[in-house]
This record gives sequence, C-alpha cells and structure tokens, in this order.
Amino acid sequence: MARRIIIIDSSPSMRRIITTLIQSTIDDAIVSEANNVRDAMALFNQGSFHIALFSKESSTQEWLDFAKNQSAKSELNRTRFVIFSSNQNEDFISAVQAYGVMDHLLIPCSSRQMEQLVTRICSPFFMRTDRRYSHQNAKALIMQKNKNLSAQLLNFSSGGMLCELEVAQDFDWTIPFMTTVNFAGGDVALEAANLYSIMSRLMVVENNPDFSPRRIRLACRFVIVPDETKGVLDKMFGYIEAEEGRLGIAS
Repeated sequence: MARRIIIIDSSPSMRRIITTLIQSTIDDAIVSEANNVRDAMALFNQGSFHIALFSKESSTQEWLDFAKNQSAKSELNRTRFVIFSSNQNEDFISAVQAYGVMDHLLIPCSSRQMEQLVTRICSPFFMRTDRRYSHQNAKALIMQKNKNLSAQLLNFSSGGMLCELEVAQDFDWTIPFMTTVNFAGGDVALEAANLYSIMSRLMVVENNPDFSPRRIRLACRFVIVPDETKGVLDKMFGYIEAEEGRLGIAS
C-alpha cells in the first residue's frame, strides 16, 4: 500500500524541497501539496492521508482541532501529524503536542532523516488491514484471457497476495486479471476462485543470461472478492491458524 503524504505550507519552494526529500528515498510515497489549511481540508475531503507535514505558519486553531480529532481514531485510520520548523526551541512545538501532533521535523534536513521519520511514524507493516498467511500447500493460479500462470504463493490475505512466478510473454500486468488460490492440507482441499486482481508492485528476482527478467515477485490486490470466495478464504485461514496452534506458533 502506498503511503499518502500531504505537505501544507505557503511557500511553493519549501513544499517542493520537502517533496523531493520524500520522493528521493521513499518508493511508495504519493505526495500532495497544499498552500494553506483550507486547501488541505479540501484534499482531505477527497481522500485520506497517512501523514500530514505542516508548518507553524500554515496552522490554525481549526487545523489543530482537526489533528486532535484524527489522533483519536484507530491506528489504521488516523493521520499522523508532523510539524516542521527551522527553530528547535519554539514553545509552539510543545503546545501542539496536546493536539496529537506526533513529531517535529527540524529543517533543513537530509533525505535520510526524512526517510527515518516517515518509516518510524508510518511503518508499512502497521498499515496492513488484514493478517497475512503463509503455507507451503497454498498455491495461486493467475488467469488473463487465454493465459494461465502458476505462481508460488509467498503469503496471502483476504485483501491480496505476494507470489513468485516465471515471466510469461504477452501477459499484461497493467490490466486486471483473475486469481484462484488453491489450498490442500491433510484431508482439506479448498479453492478460492474469481478473485478480481490488480498488480500493486512488481520486482525482478532473477534474470536471464541476456539480463531480461526470468522470474518476478508480484504483489497484487484483490479488488473484488465474492462472498462465497471470502468464505473459502476464511476456512483456509482458520485451518492455518489451527495448525499454527498445534505447532505452538504465535500468530
């Protein structure tokens, strides 16, 4: 999942500097910019953000009250607010902590410092909405038009999967595809079919001698999960959890 970040400051050059710092090291960042709180609130009405970076000059009481309301939400749904300033000793920085502002970014800073800040307050691990499962007897079949690709299933959840497979010619990863997850364990054989899927990330893990991709690691999201299929997935997860319990593995 991409980390959505908004930067609020009246200076276009400052917004551009911070955007560049983020994009130079954080591959999954989608950055939006707002000139003032009014513009920022309009962007929040269009969608949520994981992190809001704002300056003292761009803050208002309305904005701080909004930050406080956000901080009261659950870990998965709240926005993390961070104030940036060139002054480390401002009383204002201490005052805004009462409104749920998580951190203070001292600028100028390096891209490495920016990366550490974003990773600390918004780890991809804690952004996951569903637990991921892994089992040696779970496999995936990916289908698009007349092509069927078998994939090694590394982990999966009710929201998506991570798998590895050989590269296939004429398979277009930019368009949706159908996925079937097959599970066999003991006397259990289950098939979760009709998972309408899209690619979210693709990485080459092995090359041919001519350096063209030979094997890829694919992360994909299930955008449509029929109720019947969701029930089958839940049965798979229940079986895996029961097996983990017998083996003494903490979930």
